[in-house]
Parts: sequence; C-alpha cells; structure tokens
Amino acid sequence: MKNKLKFLLNCRKCKVVPTCLNYRMRIWLSSEVSRQELKQLERKQKLRLISVVISDTMRQLEHLRSTKRCLCEKLKNNTKAADWKEIEEVVEAKAAKQYHLAKEREVKKLDNLKKKRITSVRSEPTWVENTTNTELPDFMERTLLLGPNYNVQNNRSIPYVRFVADVENAIRKKTDFVGEDVEEAAKKRTEAEDMRAEVSNMISNYVNYQHQQHPKENNWIQQDIMRSKHFLRENDQLYVTRADKGNKVVVIGAEEYR
Repeated sequence: MKNKLKFLLNCRKCKVVPTCLNYRMRIWLSSEVSRQELKQLERKQKLRLISVVISDTMRQLEHLRSTKRCLCEKLKNNTKAADWKEIEEVVEAKAAKQYHLAKEREVKKLDNLKKKRITSVRSEPTWVENTTNTELPDFMERTLLLGPNYNVQNNRSIPYVRFVADVENAIRKKTDFVGEDVEEAAKKRTEAEDMRAEVSNMISNYVNYQHQQHPKENNWIQQDIMRSKHFLRENDQLYVTRADKGNKVVVIGAEEYR
C-alpha cells in the first residue's frame, strides 16, 4: 500500500495518468476541434482524480496501521516473549521481501507511463519552440519534452546524520508530554515511534533508489540527457528557458537572451 501511495504521488508530480484511471469517454463529436477539446478536458479530469485516489489510499494506510497496532498488542499479550520475537522477525522479513518486490513493480510501471507519455507528445512540435537558426537534433527535442519535473537519479549524497538529528528534535517538540496522564503519555510515545518509523522508511527508500540499477528499457532517456548536455556545451550560444505563458520550452540565442 505504501508503494501504491508513492506511485500515485509520482504520477501526480510527473503528470502521467495511471492505468487504473485511463478510462475512455465514448462521446461522438463531428468537429476535430471539439474532439481535441474533449481530449484535453478528459486528461485534466484524470489528473485531478489522482488526488482523490491518493486521499483514499492514505485513509486505507491509516486504517491498516491502526489494525496492525491492535493485532500486535493482542498477540504480544497472549504470546510468550521468545515466541513473539520469533514471530515478529519472520513476519517482518516476509513483509520486507514483499515490499521490495512491489516497489520494483511500481517503479517499472511509472517508468513505462513516463516513456509512453513522452512518446505520445512527440507529435506536438509546438511544445518546443526554437527561435534560432540552429537545427535541434531529435535527442535534444526528446529531452526537452521530458519537462523540468522529470526524475533522474542523483549520485550526490545527503548528510543523513544531521538530517536525522534535526527530524528527531522536531519529533520531540511535537510529541513531548509533561504530566501525570499515563494514557496521554503512551499515546504521545506511540505517535513519536510512528513518525520515526516513517522517517526511517523514507531514508531507506531514498538510499535503495539511489543505489538500484537503471531499468534497461530507460537507458535511452539517460543517453538522450547526456547527449543533450554535450550538445548545449558545444553550442553555448543557445539558451533553454520556459515561456512566460503556457507550457512551452523555448530555445533562444545568446543575444536574444541578454
């Protein structure tokens, strides 16, 4: 379920429609202009529906966490300490294995959707406007069509220790409880542990994502990006920017840029 949530969040960020929402409206229109308007309206509606599915998934996750917590408490109270520890280790190991398998599937699904989206917009030359006399190669246009929000793996590391320390301070400020109410104190401790588990999971996912191999079917994207960088270095008179209005990517000359 966590992988599903991350998948949907990435779909919304990258503006790609997941398969579960890729329905088709059967409305007959005689005008080509009207058909294009309907197509745009349909896509906007699907992108908005992603947020609805995300909200529902978050509610399901919260319900599952609550149910898991209650079941664990019951089992722990009715099981010997040694047996409970063994059961917990077996369940956690199996859950971790299933989690990583599901994660690989969701990553592959997202990459396929991105690739499909890029392929489908290649027929829209108006998305990239070249105001110079320099002809842009195909790989350059494909890279520009990816847009500014396309995710690429970053090999730079982040200061994990400082990050964890700052998060821990924030958790303590939010969950510290001073008083004699035992139930309230236990509730705050549980909230703090849940927050720590979420942060730990986020960091683990980031580390695993950074160290995983690129899917072979997406190597062409990395190659296009590298070739585009090399092309811009060789043609330093070109500047790539975004239009003041609309979603166009504009390629202009140095004199025009200044």
